[in-house]
Amino acid sequence: MIKKIISTALALLILSLAAPVFAQEATTSPRERVREKRGELQEKGETAKEKRAEVKTRLEERRVQNIRKFFAKMGRRLEAAISRLDKMADKIASRLKKFEERGGNVSEAKAKLALAKTKIAEAKVAYADAKLKLEDALKSDTPKDAFEKVREGLVKGVVEKIKEARQALVEAVRVLKGTGRGEGAEAASTSSQ
Repeated sequence: MIKKIISTALALLILSLAAPVFAQEATTSPRERVREKRGELQEKGETAKEKRAEVKTRLEERRVQNIRKFFAKMGRRLEAAISRLDKMADKIASRLKKFEERGGNVSEAKAKLALAKTKIAEAKVAYADAKLKLEDALKSDTPKDAFEKVREGLVKGVVEKIKEARQALVEAVRVLKGTGRGEGAEAASTSSQ
């Protein structure tokens, strides 16, 4: 019995020492190992390229979304500004009617108001045009250039139109104030006589 245990242990010991020798004989040559490594590296390189392309497309999509958000935010602001200008023009028109009913000369103020209304209409048209051009700009291959085009060309053009309309309204109010002072002075001089 002891002989069987010793012989079994000895056989296992010999087999365990011989296994690395058999493994070395079964391995490939150094050239083949280099080829295998190159193949593995090429696969890793291809997966890395795919990941980079995927990340690039996600970034472009995010940039397009950011441009849309920017334009939506600016759009709300521009629409609010145009709406305020419309309301101001309506108020000035009602004041002009009141001055005209009193017999004041409001022809110059009416001309300034008409100019302001045309500028407001131009701002509305420019904003509508900017909305249409936004989609064309976003379809370009470079979102960065598209953003610059949207910000510089489209939005700033609308802002300039709004500024011009506001300035025309301010001038109409100045002329109207001058008309009111003149009437008050004439009314005071005729009532004192």
